[in-house]
Amino acid sequence: MLSRRQFYLVYCVVILLFCSVLYLLANNLTSTTRSAAASRNHECPTLPPATEPPRRFEPTFLLIIIMSHGNDSSTRAVIRNSWLKLSSKGPSYVRHVFSIGTKGLSAPEMRRLYEEQEQFDDLLFLKNHVDTYENLAKKTALSLKTTVQEVEFEYVLKVDSDSFVRLGSFLKALKDVSHPSLYWGFLDGRAKPFRKGKWKEKDWMLCDRYLPYQSFLAILGLNWGAV
Repeated sequence: MLSRRQFYLVYCVVILLFCSVLYLLANNLTSTTRSAAASRNHECPTLPPATEPPRRFEPTFLLIIIMSHGNDSSTRAVIRNSWLKLSSKGPSYVRHVFSIGTKGLSAPEMRRLYEEQEQFDDLLFLKNHVDTYENLAKKTALSLKTTVQEVEFEYVLKVDSDSFVRLGSFLKALKDVSHPSLYWGFLDGRAKPFRKGKWKEKDWMLCDRYLPYQSFLAILGLNWGAV
């Protein structure tokens, strides 16, 4: 039978062993947790906050979108040398872009456009758009969407390449009318459907005239810019 001294000695040894086992288990658990956390951090790094992509142009008061097409460089040259020069305001006040659908264009056509872009930096390429008469409405919407991403503006003016804008007078009138929700243009509701010829529409049965549609120029204020 153990003496009291031997009993206390055995008791202390058992307690010491028990504490050692607990320490080893705790240390192992801590190491495992740290490894798992490090693994998670490695697999899922903290991403920087999202930022908006840089815009192509500096902000401007009036952005002019001119509908054009790839093989219309001569008309663009006339516009640059005519009514676009009727205002002495710089690009911080008025800026223009020629909207061009480039899908389906040949390599030589694209090369000429790139050369023109390098010289003037005023072409807006719609890479997934085919320029056809049937796609005009889609082109207008796509042009607005693209320009909103590339330049900050207060007003946007959309015109066709056969338009002539009295730019100086127009800017003065725009300043006088100035309103963030301005929609300025000519809505025509008098036209009768074509029943003969190239543009005939035999399926138009809604009424004896077309619904009101935008004719000539159209200008939108800032509050319309997210179209």
